[in-house]
Amino acid sequence: MRTGSGRVGLVVVSLVLACGGDDDGGGGGALADGSVVDASRGEDDAGRLDGGRPDASPPDDAGDLDAAGDLDAAVADAGSPDAAGPGLVTVTVEWSPYPRDGATVFFLRSDDSVIDVVSTDENGRAQAMYDAPGTVVIQMGVGIPTSQQALVAYLDVPPGTDIYSGADTLDRSATITVTGPSIENPQLFGIETACGRRNSTTPTVTATIELCEPETHVVWLASGIVDGQPRAFSAFLPSMPVEDGASAEVTGPLREDLVQNTRVTGFPDAFEATLFYRVYSEHGVVQEGSQHDTLTPVDGSVEVADPFHDLRGLGLLGRTLTTIYRPGDNITDYAAWEEHDGVTNTDLAPVSPAALEGSVFQRSSATWTWTESSPGLVTAVQGTVVIQEPAEQLYYWRLVAPNDGTPVRIPRLPPPYDRFNVDPDSNVTSSNLELLGHTRGYAAVLADLESNLWFFQGRPGDLVTHTYGFDHIIE
Repeated sequence: MRTGSGRVGLVVVSLVLACGGDDDGGGGGALADGSVVDASRGEDDAGRLDGGRPDASPPDDAGDLDAAGDLDAAVADAGSPDAAGPGLVTVTVEWSPYPRDGATVFFLRSDDSVIDVVSTDENGRAQAMYDAPGTVVIQMGVGIPTSQQALVAYLDVPPGTDIYSGADTLDRSATITVTGPSIENPQLFGIETACGRRNSTTPTVTATIELCEPETHVVWLASGIVDGQPRAFSAFLPSMPVEDGASAEVTGPLREDLVQNTRVTGFPDAFEATLFYRVYSEHGVVQEGSQHDTLTPVDGSVEVADPFHDLRGLGLLGRTLTTIYRPGDNITDYAAWEEHDGVTNTDLAPVSPAALEGSVFQRSSATWTWTESSPGLVTAVQGTVVIQEPAEQLYYWRLVAPNDGTPVRIPRLPPPYDRFNVDPDSNVTSSNLELLGHTRGYAAVLADLESNLWFFQGRPGDLVTHTYGFDHIIE
């Protein structure tokens, strides 16, 4: 498990059919069966902030084989398209709660010929040496029990690439105690963590938190009547262990809550937009603003105001998530990452996406074709199909490929796995295609597709887009 990654464990539909934009408030989106994801998010019954989380760290132990055969020496930057010559391709599979070991990884050349077929080890890892860009396919059972098969394909993978597929396990729970500073005439104290929150009438808060990483951040809260007015304050603790009996003291300083304006410019033509802003630490969501729906851009911009804790200058990340609804049943999610300093002004113009007017999946060739009706940033395409054969389990194909304007094809697997190949008579029950854009290019998508697709992670300066429509055709 990668420490500090802060991913949520996604449901199986997210694993194989992730195609509806952000899971935490991007206005929703379509699954491959045509249904729409409910984008209204907030707190669950336990008051836990749900949704995606960032991870700017690279995969752990990423490296080449040294003379002893160990993973010690560093290799090229994950997914570097400039990698030249032979290089090790490393795949790490960490889908929770599904076993990481025992997934089958196909290392293929671009013509589908086999380099190697490897089962992931106890660390969820498999490797093979590539002489030129090729294909990686991960096949695993999913569901409870594993009644379905998921096949995730990565095309045009350069030598030296590290691929991370999955979501880290959030399996810690504990009862912790936190103390913090008080204020004049206090009325209420509390703590907020990445995996639970609790209030108290005293400056000592005991809370049971669940679905955590081994560590979590803590926001200490204090509110009351100060100078005759109700006021709210907070202080931040970057990390504490999630262990039964663990205790921590938040020393402050207390900062009074403030109102932050979030402004987004550079909108393409749109009927309406939604917008919200979140603050992240390395352990997950620290605080989120309200989701502002049905906004109408004026002169290509919108602006909203939200109350936030004063978390400026603490090394935290901010993410502005904007969803626009465009003519032709196109929806685009934009994620913009920046250092959280309390001032946000995001320009979408550099990543204005192409419009997706139609996509066709042809069973005869297992190929997607589509039309982009306007120019824009399209780094990659993602396609999914659902197949139900009478004598087979339900299975899914999911494919990601760089966008070069040409059709993309589902690879073919060797025997005895050829039962998963898409043939002219395969019973394809649904399909869809989405356009992905990332300012760090295809390398970022390859390194961690799930996090980049669902906007769990980012670095300051990242701009990511995800465009999807609903007019998919199967031939």
